[in-house]
Amino acid sequence: MQNIAILKGIHDIGVHLLAFIKNDEFIVSCGIRTNSPLLIYNIKDTSLVLSTYLVGFALDLRPIVSYIAVPDKKDKTSKYQIGDSGDDISGNSFFACSQDAVFVFTYESGSFTTGSLLINEYEVVSPITCCVALRVNADNPYLKVFY
Repeated sequence: MQNIAILKGIHDIGVHLLAFIKNDEFIVSCGIRTNSPLLIYNIKDTSLVLSTYLVGFALDLRPIVSYIAVPDKKDKTSKYQIGDSGDDISGNSFFACSQDAVFVFTYESGSFTTGSLLINEYEVVSPITCCVALRVNADNPYLKVFY
């Protein structure tokens, strides 16, 4: 409960969304306007690691939770529990969504990679109103990642 740093940047109007990722090594912020900047800072030295923007108004910003498939020998099914999947991506990913798109950010090998899903590329007629992302480590390769 102490002030670590004051981060000054592009959010002139205000911060709308905030999240800590990668064991609190980075802080992610998103402004309160349409097409808002998304900024990722290294908490140790307060350096700006990534600056980009979200298309549309930002709705949510969350870490991607990893779930582990735990075999249930009694009924021969799998139950899922929150845990570390054991790969480099676990705990290093987060997503941000706007009314028009979902953006995924993953920290690997010292830098962030990004991906996006724009809903206007699909036959979706209504805007996104909420979003959930889960990583599932399962025996079935088709169940590995859900966005």
